[in-house]
Parts: sequence; structure tokens; C-alpha cells
Amino acid sequence: MSSSDPGLWLDLATSDATAARRLLTPPASLPQAAYLAQQAAEKAIKARLIALRIAFPRHGGRGHDLVALTNLVPAGDTARPLFEELSSITPWATAFRYPSDDPATEAHLTAEEIAAKLEQTETAIVRVRGDLGRQQR
Repeated sequence: MSSSDPGLWLDLATSDATAARRLLTPPASLPQAAYLAQQAAEKAIKARLIALRIAFPRHGGRGHDLVALTNLVPAGDTARPLFEELSSITPWATAFRYPSDDPATEAHLTAEEIAAKLEQTETAIVRVRGDLGRQQR
């Protein structure tokens, strides 16, 4: 698997989104669904950056920061508004994965909130995949 192939990143994003959607069905596992939704969004943004040949952080917290990743996408890019909508789920990468006394991670998500962001993520994946297909023609 080549980390320089945006199509592979989109395949992984789709897999994460599919798993997140399954985890929303009863008996739901909301923390895991939120985590996978964030991972899918992150991979979609990274796929776009790879397609545009824009370097992004691969290690440390900045590599999971959807705001920082979105800021690397050119302002006129058609997917950027979709990524901006998703940037609020950056905390889902860790918020529900570890015990914490941080008030920001004490909020309890609903299945509806996760499903709404997951739908936005799936829209972003489709957009990036469609644009990638047009670039390869």
C-alpha cells in the first residue's frame, strides 16, 4: 500500500465511514463510531492533499488536527468548505478513547450528532473521489 496514492486513502476513509455507520446501529457504540467518523474525515482530507501534492504532518497531534489539515487545502478548492464543516470533530480522534478530566471530553454525543457528521464525511469522500477521477482522465 502506497501512502502517496490518494485512492488508497479514500478506500480507507470509506472503510472507516462504513464501520462508523455500523457502530451507530443498536447496540450502538458511540465512542467508537465518533472515532471512526473522525478518522474517515481525516483520511479524506489527506487524500485531497496528496492529490494536490501538498505535504502534511504525518506524526504527532497535528496529523490528526482537521483544522490544521483543512488550512493546507487551497482556499478555492471545491472540497474545502466540506472539510471546514468537519473540522469541529477533531477532538473525536482522542476525546472518547482515553480517560480524562478534561471538560471538553465530558460531553456526550448522540447517535444523531455522529450520523450528521458522518453524512458530511461521506459527502466529502464522494467529492474527493469524483474530483480524483476527473484528474486521472
